Amino acid sequence: EFTDRWEVDRYLSASGYLGDSTRPFFVALPKVRSVTSNEEFRRQNSQIGSDIVHYLCESVKGGFDKEKYGSFIGFGRLRDYLESELQQRYKEAAPATLALLEQPCAEVAVVLARADTKLQATSDVASLRRLAMLHVASISRHV
Repeated sequence: EFTDRWEVDRYLSASGYLGDSTRPFFVALPKVRSVTSNEEFRRQNSQIGSDIVHYLCESVKGGFDKEKYGSFIGFGRLRDYLESELQQRYKEAAPATLALLEQPCAEVAVVLARADTKLQATSDVASLRRLAMLHVASISRHV
C-alpha cells in the first residue's frame, strides 16, 4: 500500500496520535484461514514478518528506515519486546517482593523452631512421662 519512504516513516512513527515514547508494532496474520497446525501457523507468522520487511525494503521508493523501525515489525519482534519488558519489570519488582516476603518467612521460621523444640521434647522419654502424668492429673481433677 505504501509507495514512498515518507509514507512508511509517517505510518510507523505514529506521529500525531501517540506519544513520543510510544511505538506501535505492525503485525499481520496469514491470509489463508484454513485449519493448520500450531507449528505451521507460527512459521507463517514468521514468514509474513519477513515478507513485510522485504517488501518495505524493495518495493517502496527510497526503502524504509530498517534501523529505526525494523524492530517494530512482526509478531516475533512484538513477542521479544514483551518478554524483555516483562523481564525488566520482574527485575525492578524483585527487591520489593523479597522485602514483603521477609516478615512471613521470619514468622514461619519462629513457628518451625517452636515445633522443632516440641518434637525434640517428645523424643525424650522422661519428658513424655512427665507430660502424660500432667495430663492424667488434669483429667483426674475433673472427675
